[in-house]
Amino acid sequence: MMRPLPLLVSPIREAMMQSFLGLALWSVATMLIEPGWAPALLMFGPLVLFPLLFDIWGDVTPALRRLAFLAFLPVIASYACEQSPIAAFFVLAWLAFTLLLFAHRLQENLRAKDCVKVLIKAYLIVGASWLVLARFGHRPLGFEHVIVHATAVHFHYAGFVLPIVASLFVAATPSQRRRVMLIGLLAGMPLVAAGITLSQYGVYWIETVAACTFSLTCMWFAVEQMYFAMAWRRPLLLISGALLLAAMTLAILYAIRHFLRIELINIDFMIRAHGPLQVIGFALPGVIGWWLIAGQVNRVPSEKR
Repeated sequence: MMRPLPLLVSPIREAMMQSFLGLALWSVATMLIEPGWAPALLMFGPLVLFPLLFDIWGDVTPALRRLAFLAFLPVIASYACEQSPIAAFFVLAWLAFTLLLFAHRLQENLRAKDCVKVLIKAYLIVGASWLVLARFGHRPLGFEHVIVHATAVHFHYAGFVLPIVASLFVAATPSQRRRVMLIGLLAGMPLVAAGITLSQYGVYWIETVAACTFSLTCMWFAVEQMYFAMAWRRPLLLISGALLLAAMTLAILYAIRHFLRIELINIDFMIRAHGPLQVIGFALPGVIGWWLIAGQVNRVPSEKR
């Protein structure tokens, strides 16, 4: 039975202008500073995607959205410095904002038993914390610097952008299986982190199982979103889902690299291939697609149950 579903929060033009300003800053910063692939991918999120994402998530006020933009600006300066306490200092404003975001409406979320929003915000704190460690030059558990920074990127996108987009999809087309899918996406983050940690001690199979399970859950979401996109003619969401499938295929290959001895699939390859697929291929059209839905109509039809 077809029935209309209430949309989330209608966006305002200010968020779009903030995103365009962020794109301009990101373009200039990447050209002048030349920070490298991973830093460029990380900066793209808070500068370009987060203004739109915050606008339709429904748990961030316009004032917090503006503050997020200002708090991230010192991170750009951090990438103009070598790894050092000074470079880490520039990231502290962003870490402070993630803590403020976590505290915002925390009691309301807990009373409403909205653990999804609480957990998503917590993952952003983890991402900002690892970014501080990366800019400081610290290597916890002996991880290579590239892994430390890649962890920060991972929590900003797989831990924050991806579950927010998935939660928007679940809110628009609710069903029990999709709620299970969302729980799987949220649970996958700490499982993958635990697996990577144990790999430092020579235990690789846990990382492989966790990463493959998380990747397959992401593929599940990609297929669900693509089905929705084809049914309701949302080409950006179709592109987003298709490229998420491609990104997760690479993630599975990376997860099983120790067993198949695939030398090509290493961390540098993942940053240059998997990273852009996630950020430009999945996140960018996905966020814009849901933002446009929020602005074009007041209600979104659901598919047949």
